[in-house]
Amino acid sequence: MTRAEIKNKSKGQIKGHIWMFFLITVIVGALAIVGYIPFFGAVALFIFYPWIIVNMYRIYQQFAVKNVAPEPSALFAQFKEMWAKSWVLIIMMELFIFLWSLLLFIPGIIKAMSYAAAPYILAANPKLTGQEALNESKRIMEGHKMDLFVFYLSFIGWILLMIPTFGLLGIWLIPYLSTAEANFFADLGVVPAEVEASEEKVETKKEIAEKFEKIVEEVEEEEAPEAEPPTEE
Repeated sequence: MTRAEIKNKSKGQIKGHIWMFFLITVIVGALAIVGYIPFFGAVALFIFYPWIIVNMYRIYQQFAVKNVAPEPSALFAQFKEMWAKSWVLIIMMELFIFLWSLLLFIPGIIKAMSYAAAPYILAANPKLTGQEALNESKRIMEGHKMDLFVFYLSFIGWILLMIPTFGLLGIWLIPYLSTAEANFFADLGVVPAEVEASEEKVETKKEIAEKFEKIVEEVEEEEAPEAEPPTEE
């Protein structure tokens, strides 16, 4: 899909779901504020926030790709399966981007684009490790980093409009941008594993149907009577 097609699709998808996404945003924001509580709040944020962030990516991914209605409870799902992996992934992402940014601002941006798909990849494939999700993100984003950068720049106008609206535009803009981002990566093949499996099954059915048609044609050709040569009078 083109950038315009992704954005138009995402605008249509979020209709009727704005307030549920707003509630999810409020919960995530409130949990971030907890981090300002001396010691215990900061420790809790450091330990649990990456898991919640990856789950937030998963909510948008499931919504964009599979039309699963957003549920705030999904922020706290799959603790046993995802907590450690999410923590490793987010900490590694932030650390690597920070270190690359120390060289110059531009290398930091390039690495941010390179790692951007990693949370969606882990959300789509919980069996992966954090390191594997990072590596897969680098592979997928090869040749697409500039596309993603331009994609983000296309939202600058909307982001600037949040100033005169005192941030109220964010109620609509955050779900729109996040859903569009999930669709962008889905267009690159970052989709939940069950979606990939279903697509493989559909392809297999097509192949079986094609083979069956060929067999029928071969049988019909064998059974067709051979034309008798014309007799001379």
